[in-house]
Amino acid sequence: MPRAIPVNSLANSLFSDFDRFLGRTGSGSQWAVPTDVVRFDDRVEIHFDLPGVSVENIDLTVENRQLNLLVERQASAYESGTVISRERRSGSMHRQLYLSENLDPDGLKASYADGVLTVTLPVAEAVKPRKVAISATQPAGEAAN
Repeated sequence: MPRAIPVNSLANSLFSDFDRFLGRTGSGSQWAVPTDVVRFDDRVEIHFDLPGVSVENIDLTVENRQLNLLVERQASAYESGTVISRERRSGSMHRQLYLSENLDPDGLKASYADGVLTVTLPVAEAVKPRKVAISATQPAGEAAN
């Protein structure tokens, strides 16, 4: 079962500058993307809400432990009507995520369905939870058989 990452504890160990990443909205012409980050035992998933964006307008790159998301959403055009109010944001959006050493950027996978971009990053083998074997010893003073 997935666990939500408490931003003030686990997220700080998984991502550098995580608060800046989530709070960054850019200039007035850019829009912020609602984002969920979920930690599993073996991976981290980042879910970006991108309704109304076609996959051709999403650019996702990773370089030097930095995940970059660039999105372009076109404003809806209405043939015979006049727009009175426009609350749905359009234009470009750029997000950066600095990946910690605890994640493996070489194993990054991304999928897009129903307006949600899901980025999956495996947790590095060295930091995955593992079962520790416990050896039993005889109490002091007991003779071995």
